[in-house]
Amino acid sequence: MAYDGTRVFALNSDSFLTAFVASTGQVLWSHQFGFAASAPPTAYDGVVYISTRNGTVVAVSEADGRSRWAQPVLNGDMSSPAVDDSGVYVSYAGPQTYRFSLGGQPLWHYAGSSAGGGGSAPVLQGGYVYARGYFDSPLILAKSSEAVAGTFASVSAPAFDSTNMYTLQGADLVAVSPSGSANRWTFANGNLGTAPVVNNGVVYVGSGNGRVYGISARSGAKVWAGTAGTAIAGPVEDGIQTGLRAVTVRLTMHGGPSRRAQRVPQATTDHDTRYVIKSTPRAGSANGNNAATAGPKPPLNGHAGWPAQGRFLTITSLALTKNFRWLKEIW
Repeated sequence: MAYDGTRVFALNSDSFLTAFVASTGQVLWSHQFGFAASAPPTAYDGVVYISTRNGTVVAVSEADGRSRWAQPVLNGDMSSPAVDDSGVYVSYAGPQTYRFSLGGQPLWHYAGSSAGGGGSAPVLQGGYVYARGYFDSPLILAKSSEAVAGTFASVSAPAFDSTNMYTLQGADLVAVSPSGSANRWTFANGNLGTAPVVNNGVVYVGSGNGRVYGISARSGAKVWAGTAGTAIAGPVEDGIQTGLRAVTVRLTMHGGPSRRAQRVPQATTDHDTRYVIKSTPRAGSANGNNAATAGPKPPLNGHAGWPAQGRFLTITSLALTKNFRWLKEIW
């Protein structure tokens, strides 16, 4: 999924791209393209950019889903485009890394020593592109050209602040200079797995044992640690999924018991997430079963009722604000 301004864009494995109003869930348009999706889309300044499995980068209008442009790439696969005012960047196995203008003009192509299926989302920082291809040696390329400015090591997308680049090396968090030079500090853990996120002087990272850490960006010292429950999965960069998070969404049925939709580890397809419906008694309710109770059941997406307890509800689009706002689902 991608977000831009007031809209959310969901791309599924059946090649349907759907635009929603972020605040209400209203469907603005939905269009099926003649390609297989291989990575989450990127929305930027009125355009949605998509990398496809058939070796094409596609740009479509946020307003109506109409095609703006399409350009071929070598074995293009599994790279969410990185976009800023300087252009559109994708990086595939080889590495094969491309820059296009926002209007779709090819600007340069860094051609590595090999090619094949797979890719990853590049990261843009300053005047450089941090491209990892697909299990290739990561490269730092100049945005202005495909010239190699350096190399770096990271098994995930790096994060940046004004001073450091934060990388995942092995299963440890390592801070280096943006040029990829020698390590400045290492938070040795041996079980870290998520791409790091940095904000306001703290680097955040999750681990395979369910621990979340806040690490000082200046020194690498632990600021805090908390428990999120079971293992926190890192990004999956060989398909459209980008990882799973444990989350519970409360669905309240008018005139009946409240329901909890508890996410389970399995995914029904590359783009869906499965929730199992559990019932919780309302205040004053005699039990928590799913028997019909007084009062109408409001339809959800055209359906008259909810799935029975223990059944799976497949969530295809979800927007959460302070309160639960809207939900699109399929049975």
